Amino acid sequence: MDFTQFGLSAIQLVVFMMFVTAVIEVIKGISAKGVFGIVKELGYTLFKNQPLSPETIRTLNFIIALIFLRSFEYGAMARLLGIDTMTFGPFAYWLDYIATASVIYMGADYLFSWYWKIKARANEVAEGKKDA
Repeated sequence: MDFTQFGLSAIQLVVFMMFVTAVIEVIKGISAKGVFGIVKELGYTLFKNQPLSPETIRTLNFIIALIFLRSFEYGAMARLLGIDTMTFGPFAYWLDYIATASVIYMGADYLFSWYWKIKARANEVAEGKKDA
């Protein structure tokens, strides 16, 4: 048994699982609000100057990421897994963009929430030093 090949295959499977999970999270997020609900909220927000819901903001993250990825022809899943999507046809080609945008959908939210937690903790520490 070639353990190098086994290890590489295991890592590729983990990467693939990450992309599939991200696509599922996008589907869950969009279906929670509904496509019509998101469009309605966007229209309402533009005319009434109201804030967007977190679900709509995350959906916009996905849509904007998808547009950027397609514009610059960048798909991370195929690159990480070493797959030539053109061999598998247009569905695989678009699925690469959708999966990469889904990771951005999840990752951007995670990164920003992580940043705000660290900033809040730093402010707590800084205020604790002022009191001392």
